[in-house]
Amino acid sequence: MTAALRRAAKQAHLIAYQTGTGVVEQRNGKMGVYAPDPQMYEDLIPAPFVESSEA
Repeated sequence: MTAALRRAAKQAHLIAYQTGTGVVEQRNGKMGVYAPDPQMYEDLIPAPFVESSEA
């Protein structure tokens, strides 16, 4: 179950980044809306397309 929650959190941060919204999190016992953490979603973004140099 922990792995599923981690995947859901990563997806939530990616969607928040893509839509320009915040992520609701609990920090120090208080709920708040925070900017998405890039470390959470960097591995979900595909690498940019690079053309092959071979002809």
